[in-house]
Amino acid sequence: KDPGQGLKVDVSVNRPVLRPGDTVRAEVMVSDSAGAAKQTQVTLLAVDERVLSAAGGRNSYDPAQTFGRERPLAMLNADARTQVVGQRFKGKKGEQSAGGGGMGLALRQEFHPAVFWLAQAETDAEGRLKVQFKLPGSLTAYRIVAIAADKAGQFGTGQTMVKARLPLQMLSALPRFAVQGDRFSARVTVQNLSKAKGVITVEAEAQGLNLVGPAKQSLSLEPGESRAVGFSVEAAGIGRAALSVKAAMGAHSDAARFKLEVLPQSALQTAAAAGALNPSKGRSSAEVPILLPAGAQKGRGGLSVVIAPSATAGLRPAVQGLLDYP
Repeated sequence: KDPGQGLKVDVSVNRPVLRPGDTVRAEVMVSDSAGAAKQTQVTLLAVDERVLSAAGGRNSYDPAQTFGRERPLAMLNADARTQVVGQRFKGKKGEQSAGGGGMGLALRQEFHPAVFWLAQAETDAEGRLKVQFKLPGSLTAYRIVAIAADKAGQFGTGQTMVKARLPLQMLSALPRFAVQGDRFSARVTVQNLSKAKGVITVEAEAQGLNLVGPAKQSLSLEPGESRAVGFSVEAAGIGRAALSVKAAMGAHSDAARFKLEVLPQSALQTAAAAGALNPSKGRSSAEVPILLPAGAQKGRGGLSVVIAPSATAGLRPAVQGLLDYP
């Protein structure tokens, strides 16, 4: 195929650098190989660049790679067992944000990587499409990609980048989870991206965690310098916990709420039994005695029963762990 053929897609934004929570105004312009405007269907997405980099930078959305690349002769096999063993949650991208907060600043607390998704839209007669969306609280770069297709079967893709940053900003260095009773250093990385040296005051408030050390610290950072700050905490409760942190340096400030899950101290115990039921021969029920663990606490834990016609039911916890692994 002629690489010069196909649709040309240009994506632009109002500003390449914004603050978290700002509105991105993006414009898509589609034309043919001769430069004439084309009225096409467009799919538009905006994703955290770190997620795409972690995936090896693969452009799975590029129609040229999907439909235009040469493929050798091959025979492929498929296995449907991965579709029936275990189920994955496919709910709304990102997580629910909590409300309120007494830090005196707007807390950054929405950090989902999938910022915007427009499955289908059409450019106007001049080949233009304009959209806008709000950035979450993440401090990162976002890749904005547009994929265009017309009725003649021509495809094209275009992309641009927008960055979310602050002169003074904090990044989470908290663990993904903690266990009830853990004592650890809840750390955040403070970055001075301004052009001046300054003394920064960092203050923390804990929700679902107990602060066992000072709640306020100070540090001095040169322009472009970053440093980790830790607060000693204890995971007392069970469930969702959060650390709300505020940093201030002169006219610059940042405030964010970083969340983690506190898990109970427990050990999974598994019991298995096998047999056959045959109502025609009087075997219509069976009893499996289960001994409660020693020291079991009221209102904690639970019992999960799985009945299956084969021993493969025992694989479910292991398979689920593989599916849920980050």
